[in-house]
Amino acid sequence: CDTKEADLLTGSYSSRGSTVSQLCRYCLCPTQETDDVTAKFPPKTVGMIRKLVDKNDRAALKALSQHPIDNACHQIRFGLHNNHGVHGSCPFEMLHALLLGIFKYTRDSFFTLLGKDSTAAEEINGLIALYSEFYSHQSDRDMPKTNFGSGIQQGKLTAKEYTGVMLLIATVLFSNKGHEILTSGRRSHFGQNDGVTEWTILVETLLMWEEWLKSDEMDVKDVERAERKHRYIMYLLRKVAPRGEGMGWKIIKFHSITHMADDINFFGVPSNVDTESDEAGH
Repeated sequence: CDTKEADLLTGSYSSRGSTVSQLCRYCLCPTQETDDVTAKFPPKTVGMIRKLVDKNDRAALKALSQHPIDNACHQIRFGLHNNHGVHGSCPFEMLHALLLGIFKYTRDSFFTLLGKDSTAAEEINGLIALYSEFYSHQSDRDMPKTNFGSGIQQGKLTAKEYTGVMLLIATVLFSNKGHEILTSGRRSHFGQNDGVTEWTILVETLLMWEEWLKSDEMDVKDVERAERKHRYIMYLLRKVAPRGEGMGWKIIKFHSITHMADDINFFGVPSNVDTESDEAGH
C-alpha cells in the first residue's frame, strides 16, 4: 500500500503538517526530528496503541498522532518476528517513497540550486534534452526511459521515469559542457566547495541504491549493513541537496529510509511489496 492507505490501516493521522506530533506510522519519532539522520526511536506496537484506546486516552493518542479507533487490524497476526502488528506491517515501497519521493525531490533541488528561472537552468535543461535523444537510440531493455524531448525540469513524470532523470543528471554532471555551465558565474553553487563532485557522488549513489533495491535476491549480510549505509545516503541528501520548500527534509519519505533495512529483513526484497502492479490496474 502507499502512505495514505497505510495511514488508514494503522489508524495514523493523514495530515503531514508541522503541527502534527508524529509523521511516522512505524515509530515514535517527533515530527521536528524527522530529518535527523541518526534518528532511532521506539516502535509503535499493537499493545501500546490498544492500551490507550481501551482507556480512551485521547490526549496520549493525539501525542502519537493516532486516531482513537477500535482497529480491526489489531486482531490480525502479521508475523512472529515482532509485536508491532499492523503498525510494522505496512512497508514503505519504492514507487512512492523512493521514485516519487527521494528522486523527485533531488531533481527539484538540483534545479532550485541552479535557479529555476535562470539561464543556467534553461541551458542545462536543453543539454539534458539533447543527451536524452542520444540515449533513446539504445536497444538495451534494462535501460530506463531517457527520452525527454523537452528536458526534465517541467512536466509531470511517472515514477518509473525518474530513474532516467537521475541518469541524465549524472550525464550532465560528468560532461564537459555540463560542468562548464554549472560552474560559470561567481555565485554558482556548483562552482563552490566541489559542488559538481558532491552532486555526482549523490546522483550515482542514488542510481546504485535503486539498482540494488530492485534485486531479486539479497545477501542477508548486505541487508544488515544497509541500515548504516542508508543513513549515509540520508546524510548525502541533506548536505548536497537541501530542500527549501515546505518542511524541507522533515517528511515521511525521507525518514522512511531509516526503516527500509528492517522492512527488507522482515518481508524480503522490495519487489515483494511494490505497488506498481496495483497502480497499473487503475
